[in-house]
Amino acid sequence: MQLTLPIPVSLILCDELVHAGRRKEHLFGLFDTVWANTFPHRLARLGVFVALTGASGRYATRVLCLGPDGQELFGSPLRSVQLEHAQRVTRVFLRLEGVVFRFPGIYRLQLLCNNRLICERPFNVLLKGGNGDV
Repeated sequence: MQLTLPIPVSLILCDELVHAGRRKEHLFGLFDTVWANTFPHRLARLGVFVALTGASGRYATRVLCLGPDGQELFGSPLRSVQLEHAQRVTRVFLRLEGVVFRFPGIYRLQLLCNNRLICERPFNVLLKGGNGDV
């Protein structure tokens, strides 16, 4: 097991990632708020783009989503990620299918490597036409 965990460079919510040639990717539909017409609200898919650096080796990686009450709602399957060199950035795209948000609020997306939290970011799930309060 590695002693040094990767350093997260980015953790981005988006609709999709498209490969555009050698070593080039495009992220589409970046967002930090999910707008719902009603609750519970279902997203067919949620893309999570992660960039890691500062370590080398193989890491068991996954993302988890916690609801406003701190309960785990959904997550990605465990994925083995190989970081080739500590000075390079390794990009990972995770696609979560059929995610459900039961009520509005501030949700948290967590990135875990080798079962240790290395990054967390909040995002909003709000009612369309609402005043933005959560």
